Amino acid sequence: MSNAAIARALLGALLMLGFISASRAAEVVAFVGVNVVPMDADRVLADQTVVVRDGRIAALGDRGAVVVPRGATRVDGRGRYLLPGLADLHAHVGGYDASASPEASAILRSELLLYVATGVTLIRNMAGGPKHLEYRRRVASGEVLGPRIFTATNVVDGPNAVWSFAIRMAEPAEAEALVEGFVRDGYDQIKVYNELPRAAYAALLDAAARSGIRVVGHVPFSVGIDSALAAGQYSIEHQRGYDFDGVRPQALVRDGGRNAERFGSWTRMSDERMRDLVRKTVAGGTWNTPTFVIDEMLYDAERRQALASHPSARYVHPAVRAAIAKNQLDAIFSAESKAALRESMPAKYRMVKMLDDADAGLLTGTDTMVPYLIPGFTPIDELEHFVRAGMTPYRALRAATINPAQFLGIGSEAGTVAVGKRADLLLVDANPLEDVANLWKRSGVMVAGRWLPEAELRRLLEELAATYPAAAPDTPAR
Repeated sequence: MSNAAIARALLGALLMLGFISASRAAEVVAFVGVNVVPMDADRVLADQTVVVRDGRIAALGDRGAVVVPRGATRVDGRGRYLLPGLADLHAHVGGYDASASPEASAILRSELLLYVATGVTLIRNMAGGPKHLEYRRRVASGEVLGPRIFTATNVVDGPNAVWSFAIRMAEPAEAEALVEGFVRDGYDQIKVYNELPRAAYAALLDAAARSGIRVVGHVPFSVGIDSALAAGQYSIEHQRGYDFDGVRPQALVRDGGRNAERFGSWTRMSDERMRDLVRKTVAGGTWNTPTFVIDEMLYDAERRQALASHPSARYVHPAVRAAIAKNQLDAIFSAESKAALRESMPAKYRMVKMLDDADAGLLTGTDTMVPYLIPGFTPIDELEHFVRAGMTPYRALRAATINPAQFLGIGSEAGTVAVGKRADLLLVDANPLEDVANLWKRSGVMVAGRWLPEAELRRLLEELAATYPAAAPDTPAR
């Protein structure tokens, strides 16, 4: 059977199974006797009733003071904790290509379900194309079940772009038309990359500022961290760019900047320089998405093996499992680079803790769709990295809830549990403010007001896995 035929069959199965429907969001749901983790402070509101109607939180208060509407679906919240749904603000859903081929669409739909099933109700896609704009619309309309989607453009890079799928920009004069097109198409942010020339970068930021769209992504090699922070780049991904100090220009461009000399700069960074960068980050209003999990997967073979044998891997679309099996990142990151990444982690942890202490913006992101990562199954791992860096569970959880909402400009309607907010919620069986690993103890997820108990989420995942074709003999089912 061809890939297109497989994808059409999967689409039909998804329709029958109800994956492409969020029509039940209109139901009234009441969480009764639940402990609410509102995420507006490090606190728990005990024994509450939360009523959801029309996709919004309609009432919240002491159990005895809030009336449960007649006919509402009652969820027993006793001993459980209700908090905002989680966010993955560095996701790659449906692959990096711009096409909306049947297979790419099938992959995207399956990944959206995986996110919801793990409590992720908000994502920022970081290499967008027309299919991402379409699925953003379809999720928002309730036609497709998935987390709320924001999407950046595809990567804007220079003439010697690192990736073949990048948008190439060489001259400052190109900026205006490029930005106008992005805004017209409806992208939420513009993503820049390593090889973008300095003058083109400056022109792009100027044009974006005039059009009211933010610039995010990597720090171009020609620009450097100090200039990027001074220019107001809105977010920096993977802490890439902070690691340019003392690195020879030829080492930055060698291997796309994926070399030990660059990554090893973290171990050479003085405390004074780190404090200087933190001050400049705060002054520039720049947010950071560290994506510790992808670095760990690159250098930790045992973690990769654990993922390969994880039961949840079978919920991943076979085409994605095949990409994971190829281990393409192993071929482009040398053993020396991986060792340097491992050795850099304490310094990167120290930087993140200093950023948090300075109240700089931090966001959870995973770089999902890069090999070794299962969509939705790594944001909690990222939170555990934040805690290892010295942050309290509450401060770590902010990076997955209230911070993403503020970063995306939707703080008035998302990121906390409060009356009037969108009902994107996660119900767990233990207090996540005591241990972020308690987020794994799900009782269910609510997305756009639709309540999905854990048993139903598991059923949907099992039925999704049953629609996949068998793996080819030379394609390990990871």
